Amino acid sequence: MDATAALGDIGPEAKAAIPALIKALGDQDVHVRILAANTLGDIGSEANEAVPALIKAPGDPEVLVRRHTAGALSRIGPEAKEALPELERLAEKDPDQSVRQSASEALKKIRE
Repeated sequence: MDATAALGDIGPEAKAAIPALIKALGDQDVHVRILAANTLGDIGSEANEAVPALIKAPGDPEVLVRRHTAGALSRIGPEAKEALPELERLAEKDPDQSVRQSASEALKKIRE
């Protein structure tokens, strides 16, 4: 098990790791960016301070990063309301169907 997976398993109590995970969203390695997004999503609403960084991630050239970022925002839930415009753009215009679907699901969760 890697460190990011362990942090995600801890959930909201892993809040102290959020600054490092935000930094990891900008890593050159696509797998690091995916793991960071997933872990932030696993932390949930306590990761709301990461929302501005997650909003930038949908511009990532990698499909999997965009999809996992939308999923992370979905798991943060209503605390990620500031991401709605970017998620709407992804849901309508992303060239990848799986990203559009993840963004649509995130929109529903955040608006609940």
